[in-house]
Amino acid sequence: MKYGDPETVNPCRLCGNAETAQGVSWCLPCIESIFFDAGFRMLGKFVNRMAGIACECLTCGRRSTPCLMNVKKGSGCIECAKDEAARRNRLRRLTEQEARESLALIGIELRGLYENATNLVEGRCQRCGDLVKVKVGKIRAKLNNGETAYGCRRCYLSARTLPLKEVKERCAAAGSEYLSGFTTIRNKIRVRCLTCGRERTRRASDILILGNGCWFCMPRNIYNSKKLIRAPFLANQPSFLYIFEFSDSDGTVFRKYGVGRIEVRGEGRLRTHQRNGGSLIDVRHADLLTVVAAEELIRKSVSRWSYIPANKDFTRGGYTECYTPDIDLDLDAFIEAAGRLIQKMISTEDGSDRSALSGAERFD
Repeated sequence: MKYGDPETVNPCRLCGNAETAQGVSWCLPCIESIFFDAGFRMLGKFVNRMAGIACECLTCGRRSTPCLMNVKKGSGCIECAKDEAARRNRLRRLTEQEARESLALIGIELRGLYENATNLVEGRCQRCGDLVKVKVGKIRAKLNNGETAYGCRRCYLSARTLPLKEVKERCAAAGSEYLSGFTTIRNKIRVRCLTCGRERTRRASDILILGNGCWFCMPRNIYNSKKLIRAPFLANQPSFLYIFEFSDSDGTVFRKYGVGRIEVRGEGRLRTHQRNGGSLIDVRHADLLTVVAAEELIRKSVSRWSYIPANKDFTRGGYTECYTPDIDLDLDAFIEAAGRLIQKMISTEDGSDRSALSGAERFD
């Protein structure tokens, strides 16, 4: 006979009582104890595991109708959960002074009546003088994520507009000829590849900011010194080289090195690693070509001490740049070595033929 067969005696799985309730493996006293442990006092009659039972919360005294299945999964009083959520929201709520400080970080003066972070509030842009309406919570979230926030549409568009001459120069540096369509870097432009002659429509930021070239001809992984030396616009971008220290899920201490471009995310990459529990060990600022070359030298130096953390997601795919702290890295020494390496690459006949970047231009 199978368990649950009406012709057999089915003892309670908790106390051994033979009088189990209908459709479950527990007796009524044990079911009452399950509800009591979850913070409820049963008032109604038990029907089955899916049916709601009238209960009273032992904490707040309010009544609800949870079912046994949900209680077994850990569900508690809904009203208490609402009260706790409201309490947490009150703690997270921005005061008017905090809202004023957050808007001041992006150059906006609070002028209107502030109610909460999710409602629109009126302010005045300190750059152009326009009256704007912004959501403080949205501005705050962007700043916490290391993103650039404007709040003023006129300043937002002007910051994303470049002179046509510079647009053509940046396209040429990425191996493309500008044809038409540029308004802001968020819109798409029409370009022609200087290698294969294919015409295509690409988002302007992919070419003008990231320096991406033709899908068919551009070599992948532009972020290495040999390819950056052929793209002077990208090579001269202000960037930084950093080292962070983390603790893995098992307590193992390891370090991570990497590079970031200030034009793309500012120093948001550093703030992201800090939110993920990392401690900044060292950081150095230089042009992109120098920090990429220094990163390549570091990669070779720490290959014997490479480390792969258990949680590969927190570093956003950069877990291959981790190592154990058995070796100390002097970033200044690597920056200097990278500079000598780049000068050697430029001075070689092969590098001088392919590169549009001279040593004087790079260090201007």
